[in-house]
Amino acid sequence: MAETLNLLFHKRADGAYELQVRGSWSGRFVSGNFVPPYTSRQLNTLLKRMNNLESDQRELREVGHRLFLAVCGSETPGESRCEASEQSVQAMLRGVIQRTLRRRATVALTLCFGPGCEEFVRYP
Repeated sequence: MAETLNLLFHKRADGAYELQVRGSWSGRFVSGNFVPPYTSRQLNTLLKRMNNLESDQRELREVGHRLFLAVCGSETPGESRCEASEQSVQAMLRGVIQRTLRRRATVALTLCFGPGCEEFVRYP
């Protein structure tokens, strides 16, 4: 049995980004701040390099790792750069992943980008 997590990226009035996560199994909703792992310039450079076939699997893993950390916090449990509200995003993601691993199920992610978040669509 699969579970779907809906991730909505939203730009707030103050220019900061917010991530809202809703689980299909629990219906629970959590939110926290999202700090993009790349600036616009860094993303452009990365995409150019990847389009020229200069990238490898290691580089794609690095992009994925940086995105994962941006969404749910640091890789060291208990050491997060996130605020307390963002801990709930991390806790929800960990809980869903652990639950589906025990059931040998899968997790599907639905990514939604609100106004002002169009640049995130370009991420590899």
